[in-house]
Amino acid sequence: MKDLMMAVGCACALAWAGGGLRAEEAKVEPEKPRKSKPAPKPRKPVLRGMQAEMAKVCELSDEQIKQIDSVNAKRNKALAAHRKDNAEKIKAAAEAMKKAREAKDKEATKKAYEAQAAIRAEQSGIVEKFDRQVMDVLTDEQKQLWAAHEMARYLKRRYPKFEFTDDQIAKAIAAQKAAEADVPAGDAKAAAKARRALDEKIREDVLTGEQRATLAMRYVLGRYRAIKLTDEQKAKIKAAYVELAEGKDLTDRKVAAQFDRDLRVKVHSDVLTPAQRATLAVGPILGRYRAAKITDEQRIEIEAAYVKLAEGKDATDSKVRQQLQKDLQAKIEKGILSEDQKLALAVAGIVGRYRRAKLTDEQITQIKGAYVKAMSGVKADDRKARWEARKKLDEEIAKDILTDEQREAMKPKPRPKKAEK
Repeated sequence: MKDLMMAVGCACALAWAGGGLRAEEAKVEPEKPRKSKPAPKPRKPVLRGMQAEMAKVCELSDEQIKQIDSVNAKRNKALAAHRKDNAEKIKAAAEAMKKAREAKDKEATKKAYEAQAAIRAEQSGIVEKFDRQVMDVLTDEQKQLWAAHEMARYLKRRYPKFEFTDDQIAKAIAAQKAAEADVPAGDAKAAAKARRALDEKIREDVLTGEQRATLAMRYVLGRYRAIKLTDEQKAKIKAAYVELAEGKDLTDRKVAAQFDRDLRVKVHSDVLTPAQRATLAVGPILGRYRAAKITDEQRIEIEAAYVKLAEGKDATDSKVRQQLQKDLQAKIEKGILSEDQKLALAVAGIVGRYRRAKLTDEQITQIKGAYVKAMSGVKADDRKARWEARKKLDEEIAKDILTDEQREAMKPKPRPKKAEK
């Protein structure tokens, strides 16, 4: 009886639960239809980089921008197709270059470079093709505007301190057209050659005499770096350059060499002070006495000696200049250098002859002692005795100071035979 009542209770509970679920199901609302997404708006053409600048300078219309954007899409597609079609070739060329460099094989490196250059030339040809299509979109007036803008930008980059007139820009554009007239598409070497020819033509025909002089001053004034030129002296040198360069074709090597000599003479005689001339002349001479470690006081004494020796003489004459150098050297060695400095110079000269032997500090000290001993009692003006003493010194160095390995290194090497033509 008790089991029957439990069964009836369970049945009632299930019936109630089922009714509740059906009631819940009845409450569910039907699903609403989804709204369809609006179609995406067409992409607005956007130009970037130089093309964005072109749009601004040339005031391109919306239609022109759209056409150029279409050309860009075609160019990107063509480049992507080229990369895909030549993927194996590009990979092989890169691997060949890597192996050649690791092996330090010049011939293989050259071959790999040529392979990569050929691929780059093909890609450049594609880019140039579509660049021409972009230019075809412009009107004749816009083309002129853009050419002038491009040339002005190029000139500003090459000569940042100069201001160019419209006439100079027009001349430069004409020179560019002439230089690039016969350059094949994608030929990097020919393009570089044309650019060099353009630069030369710009310097020769576009720059004014004043601008050429300003440009040359960097090189000319570099010669006088050792002396402190005043602003007035710099202006005089520039004026001398303009005066001497007038009417001369400085692209001719012989003319340029003579012009350079004339400018040096004029600067030396009309612009520099005697003290400045002495500093310039003494500089190269002091280089010979580097091992003696000339003091500042000695340098001043040497410059004063040069001024005295050069007084009344034309130091621009090569023969006079050579004699001045000889006289100055004699004065330095006899009256200015100390005995220790003379010894340092002599030992440095001897050590220099044994450069291939790679002497140790201990060996250099031994050579110094041997030199002092060999030259003891030998007069400075007795050339024969000094020569004999040095000969004996060399024999002593070779026999007692150098190692077998060093003696082997000092043996004269046979000259390589010239290849037969």
